Amino acid sequence: MVEPGGQLWANLYIGPDDSLWVNDVVRAFDFLSVVTAKFLDSIGVNEYQIHERQGQSTSRAPRICFSGLGVSEAEVRGRKLTGVSQRRRREYVCFQFQCLLKDNQSELLELLNFGPLPNERVEVIGLRDLGVDHELTFLEKALFSALSDCT
Repeated sequence: MVEPGGQLWANLYIGPDDSLWVNDVVRAFDFLSVVTAKFLDSIGVNEYQIHERQGQSTSRAPRICFSGLGVSEAEVRGRKLTGVSQRRRREYVCFQFQCLLKDNQSELLELLNFGPLPNERVEVIGLRDLGVDHELTFLEKALFSALSDCT
């Protein structure tokens, strides 16, 4: 759920002539693992784990993709903190990166009104839940800096 103060979000467009372009759709996320680590380190989050080669699916994932943990997504204390996705075209690939500032996913499930769902789900956590209280502009600059280091 995208809402003011709910998440930090970035869309990254990469063309086929860019050094970050990778044809393999799983390996294409590799640079985001590096970006995520640099970003989290720079804002003082140090107990994270990044899923670099294999995600963690749930029985809900076929209907609700964000309920699992994907490649290059970070978790803290067993709870999902970041989400990534990619959309591919011949001319570009668009990566979307999201870091939760607060848990709004429970509210989103209610709004989607899927009806009864399996109980298994990946819990989420936001930066604010971890005690990270930096201003949003500071977080944006830290993310931009981590992205800049990868190009």
